Amino acid sequence: MVARLGGDEFAMLIYGYKKTDELEFAAQRLIELFAGPIDIDGVEVKVGISVGISTYPEHAMSIDELISSADEAMYKVKGTTKGCYSFAD
Repeated sequence: MVARLGGDEFAMLIYGYKKTDELEFAAQRLIELFAGPIDIDGVEVKVGISVGISTYPEHAMSIDELISSADEAMYKVKGTTKGCYSFAD
């Protein structure tokens, strides 16, 4: 499930994963999908994304805490380099 949180922030919920490698794969795939230019009515647009990952119950016990943990992880990686992902601490 993907939802817009506001502005240019989105959240993606992944249920039923078995290993964190699957979450890393999903994050990397999203980054790759947005790495190239996107054509919108003949105008080439470039979009970059940074991904923060948090998991229940390792990083948080509520949805608000999950979002906050993922947000912190995203800003941690966004401050160093674009087009990367990071897990919550």
